[in-house]
Amino acid sequence: MYKDDPEVQSFIESLREKYGDTTGVFHINYAEPEKPEIEEHMAEIIILNIQEAMEFQVEVKISIFKNKEELSLIGTPKEINYEKGYINLRSESEQSKILFDEVTGVDFL
Repeated sequence: MYKDDPEVQSFIESLREKYGDTTGVFHINYAEPEKPEIEEHMAEIIILNIQEAMEFQVEVKISIFKNKEELSLIGTPKEINYEKGYINLRSESEQSKILFDEVTGVDFL
């Protein structure tokens, strides 16, 4: 899936309607108010990178902010659930469910 895919466009539009721009879903986290804010429009880039990694089955390092700590998880994205706002990431030893509002960045490995 890419930015011009109807499902992606629909997701991005729903974020804009709800938050005014797509960064909102990533940095409005009431449980973690100290979380670093995402730069303008980085949320779209993060989602598109995760989609690309999922499509080509490549590993990524996803940076998250959880329990007042910055952490990194490495694995291959297996699912992006737009409706419930999470990413399933699978590594060799485990599977992690990462909430959109925990994500601070993504890097291809």
